[in-house]
Amino acid sequence: MWISSNFGIFSYNHLTGKTINYGASDGLHGNLFNAGAVCQTSSGKIYFGSTTGLVAFNPTEMQTNPYKPKVYFSRIFINHKEILPGQENSPLVKPLYDTDLLRLGSGQNSFSIEFVAQNYLNPQKNQFRYRLKGFDPNWVEAGSLAKATYTNISPGNYVFEVIACNNDMEWNMDPARLNIYIPRPLLLSSVAMGIYIILIIALGILVRRIILYRTRLEHQIEMERFQRLEEEKSHQNKLNFFTNISHELRTPLTLITGPVESLMKSPGLEQREFNQLSLIKRNAGRLLKLINQLLEFRQIEENKTQLNVVKTDLVIFVHEIFDYFIDVARQKNINYVFVTIQDHLPLSFDAEKIDKAIFNLISNAFKFTPAKRIRRVPGTRN
Repeated sequence: MWISSNFGIFSYNHLTGKTINYGASDGLHGNLFNAGAVCQTSSGKIYFGSTTGLVAFNPTEMQTNPYKPKVYFSRIFINHKEILPGQENSPLVKPLYDTDLLRLGSGQNSFSIEFVAQNYLNPQKNQFRYRLKGFDPNWVEAGSLAKATYTNISPGNYVFEVIACNNDMEWNMDPARLNIYIPRPLLLSSVAMGIYIILIIALGILVRRIILYRTRLEHQIEMERFQRLEEEKSHQNKLNFFTNISHELRTPLTLITGPVESLMKSPGLEQREFNQLSLIKRNAGRLLKLINQLLEFRQIEENKTQLNVVKTDLVIFVHEIFDYFIDVARQKNINYVFVTIQDHLPLSFDAEKIDKAIFNLISNAFKFTPAKRIRRVPGTRN
């Protein structure tokens, strides 16, 4: 089938689906033909009327170019710069058409490749198809443009293939091939990936150890907290026990001091008996103070204690404490004497706490003083 158009004359083979275009480059006077200006003679000759004249030919006498052109790679551009063998950082060791494997650098993943078809009969009508295997899923129809451009290609191995046809659409299906290798960047290399994996594993182990350590620490803290609570509970039980006992002891001590005071007021009481009763009274009073101090300790534990400051004569106050140990001194044969610089010294202080301090001092002095020694209790000085 022959068809005229505004782009020359087309030959279409409905059996093969092949179409050939003839134009000015094939010897026609022009490409613009008139609609309906066509006829065929009995001899088979066809006439087409164009804007520049009449075109006549016999289809049976038409000859096609049977040569199927081979493709050769001519030039390569990397990052918009032509690359030649021998240049600094050039991946080419020899000319591109004689190169089988092209090793690009990690920063050379944008490139353009030019190629030519070995057909010199109407070469402007040569057609091309290309693909980058591993990147292009299908062939790219390039037409007469003998150049392919790729940008930002991922690291990997690729095969660049090109096929071409001549001016009569005779395709050479054996493609020209160029193997292309784009390495991974240093930070994405196999060694780097191995280091990353080791670091990730080490980090995982470290995180696991930290988690286990925190878990053990939290468990230990919880156990210590539980232990403190148990100790506090036990301590409170002991305090409650001693507090209850102290309350129980206060009543009989109070009952003891009452009869002792009555006996001390009895007529005809000898001095020796009176002294013994006084000692009983003082010791009972002292024991009652100790019980009160034990109750006060509970208040200290609960932060409820406070100073009870009163104005008292310190000399008389200390002398009363001195009297508690007269019998102890007599039993241990210790010369126990109260000495004071002045007879009276009025001061403001917490009598209970001063009493406790002085009593403990004298008690310890007797504890660590051998028998038959002299012990003096000095008075106070301004």
